[in-house]
Amino acid sequence: MRSDLGFEDKALAAINRLTGYAIRSLLVIALFIGSCLLCTVPAATGEGTALTAAFPVMGVCGYGIGIVFAILIYLDMKKGK
Repeated sequence: MRSDLGFEDKALAAINRLTGYAIRSLLVIALFIGSCLLCTVPAATGEGTALTAAFPVMGVCGYGIGIVFAILIYLDMKKGK
């Protein structure tokens, strides 16, 4: 009787890979949500103008970083198959 002892190792590697994809995807989603919140902050007039004016800029940068990370996750998933 022949048994495949490497099955458990392959199953654990697949589970580790999938949880890694899930965690990174959740981080990208959180980055997009945070960017949405930053972009909706209205620019204030008067005191604190420089800080509040920088919030939409940081939101747009967050969108760009989120898109890059999403593409990297996608390419990693395609390479893993």
